[in-house]
Amino acid sequence: MFITGATPFALEDAVSGFNIGQHIGLEPEFNALLGFTEAEVRHLVQTYRKAGVLSLDEDAALDVMREWYGGYRFANRAKETVYNPNMVLHFLGSAMQHRSMPDDLIGEDIRKDYGQLCDLLTKSQKLAARRTQSGAHRPDERSGARRAPKAHFDLLRRVVGEGYIGPGIQAAFTLERLEQGENFLSLLYYLGLLSFQDEAVGWTRLHIPNRTARELLHDLLRDIYDDVGALSFDQAERDLATL
Repeated sequence: MFITGATPFALEDAVSGFNIGQHIGLEPEFNALLGFTEAEVRHLVQTYRKAGVLSLDEDAALDVMREWYGGYRFANRAKETVYNPNMVLHFLGSAMQHRSMPDDLIGEDIRKDYGQLCDLLTKSQKLAARRTQSGAHRPDERSGARRAPKAHFDLLRRVVGEGYIGPGIQAAFTLERLEQGENFLSLLYYLGLLSFQDEAVGWTRLHIPNRTARELLHDLLRDIYDDVGALSFDQAERDLATL
């Protein structure tokens, strides 16, 4: 059985039927399994142009899709970046229907993924707060639930400003452990908002792969600012401008 998904929560749950599965998503040989390569996207554009159903200039269409949908590298040692197929097909479908460049370059289903991320963050904060109230945290962890939004914000600022170098992507973690920084960044990776920056050995370097991810992270940062009331609005606007 071959199963794809966005988050690895089920792999960690002791009662999950999937916790015996083998996680292959971080293996370099599978990097382009579910993504479109540059050559495949170009072939799609050429095919639709030859069929007379796509009027966009080939290079212009590829430039837009490369900026908005490309740049994904799902394994640290993978040599090739790939495009998000859902985004590419959204672009081509809209361009063929309206005979022009799409007005909305981020599809509604992609925005729904962002909404699901916000829901996951909210649920993880509630779970962490319950664990704190029940005494499940060790003494040095008791303020973790309150620190999480600020910590998430600081991590995102670091990724936006200079990239992130860390111990690696977590193959599995529970929802209540999402307040931990490495799990939070791993979730962003699984949702396609962060990706490996370049071929490297011995460390993990994450970055924002394309403009779509940048736009969604911009919205996420704004929501995190709302949770961190101590930060001034002027400072928030200056930081968000770096996106």
